[in-house]
Amino acid sequence: MLVHGRKVGEPARTRFRNSPNGFTPANASRPWQNIFVEDEERRHSFAEAVTEYNVLLEAFIEFGYKVCEVPRMANKDRVEFILSEIGN
Repeated sequence: MLVHGRKVGEPARTRFRNSPNGFTPANASRPWQNIFVEDEERRHSFAEAVTEYNVLLEAFIEFGYKVCEVPRMANKDRVEFILSEIGN
């Protein structure tokens, strides 16, 4: 819904009135060409995934989220990174 509103040009603030205060973290995983697969679950191309990621990233920042990019590494290491970021 967030992305849809951005794609059709409606300002995010008019759609979502209760934005976080800047302390809410959001983990972001940039599309990774080496592991990207277009299948039943992911019906868009890699280029579309990059565009969607950029729209989401811009919206998270606009809403006041503290965005933390998850590094490209093995899945187990990514999970550990996210858990360390959220304090677990």
